[in-house]
Amino acid sequence: MRIDVRSKLASLSMPSIGLMGGSQLLLTSEEIAVEPLKWLKYLVMDRVGLESIETIGEQVRRFRISTALLAKRWIQETFATLPPSRGNMVVLKVVPWDTGAQLRNYRILGDSDIAASFDSLLETYKGVDHELWCCQSFVAQKGTNLGGRITFPLPGRDQVLELVWYASPRLIETVSLPNFDHPYLRATRRQLVTSFTIEAFHIPSSEDLKGRAPFLEDFRWVACELSTRFQSMQLLAEIMRDAGAREVCFCFKVSDGLLTVIDWDTELESSGQERTE
Repeated sequence: MRIDVRSKLASLSMPSIGLMGGSQLLLTSEEIAVEPLKWLKYLVMDRVGLESIETIGEQVRRFRISTALLAKRWIQETFATLPPSRGNMVVLKVVPWDTGAQLRNYRILGDSDIAASFDSLLETYKGVDHELWCCQSFVAQKGTNLGGRITFPLPGRDQVLELVWYASPRLIETVSLPNFDHPYLRATRRQLVTSFTIEAFHIPSSEDLKGRAPFLEDFRWVACELSTRFQSMQLLAEIMRDAGAREVCFCFKVSDGLLTVIDWDTELESSGQERTE
């Protein structure tokens, strides 16, 4: 059964600040009418104070499939102006009007990936004109550069924090230990317990020389950084629970030591959809 997530987002509200009390809708009727579901979710993040839409806008360049040549040119210019040492990556993301999760991604790590990615995309989506997003990221093999996700489940269930170094959060879905090419950590904590307990910690042989200490230091830093956003994430989780969600999962990226929440998902928008890569 497919759930009308757009209608649910249209009805989301939060308490108003001021003497009058009451509540206010998170999204305007105009936004509901003109924006794809994926962008509405970003606007919700902005409205609860989790991540500003300006920050998201700096990382997402929006095109349409019909203007794919402009998107290709933008990617080429982006790679030309950024130093390769940063581990530059652009994720092409096809964004249908009413699909907010499980979107098809095309990962472009350099000029050699551009033509093949666009050829595959244009063949797959021949005859349709969804939005096409170019999402800029960095996956440098040094420093604090990692992807992660953290869950906010129903009361009584453990919270899960997962990290994967030098990659986007999407790669977490492919983790298979012990044969995994990136450093990976999974930790859990019970509600009302302040610290996480590490349950899985994998370092591939290519990273053995670094030892465990740098990755554990990154883990502690991420946990501390996330704690500063806990109130906003908890607020959004409670709002979505009122809309029928059992769990909210937040995805984030750390590049050059700066953490940005880049997405959030619930089982509501993934109902009846099949994930493709």
